[in-house]
Amino acid sequence: SDTAVIEEGVFIGKQSIVNADAVIRKMAIINTHAIVEHECEIGSFAHVAVNAVICGQVKVGDRSFIGANSTLVQNITVDPDSFIRAGAVIN
Repeated sequence: SDTAVIEEGVFIGKQSIVNADAVIRKMAIINTHAIVEHECEIGSFAHVAVNAVICGQVKVGDRSFIGANSTLVQNITVDPDSFIRAGAVIN
């Protein structure tokens, strides 16, 4: 989205989506085919793995890892340094 904020050093993989008013902090990774929905914030040095879905208004803390094919349901907060396993559903 043209209303998203992408900070310095961010990697966004092919076929990924970053939607309206999302904020991707410095040095984060949004890997291939991941979805970051509206009004999310992805912390510095966080990694959103392949095919992960981050629903609206989720806050992912700095240095967190969100595993492949996982889903974070809207309006949750992931603490800094968290590890979400592949395929997990967090609600």
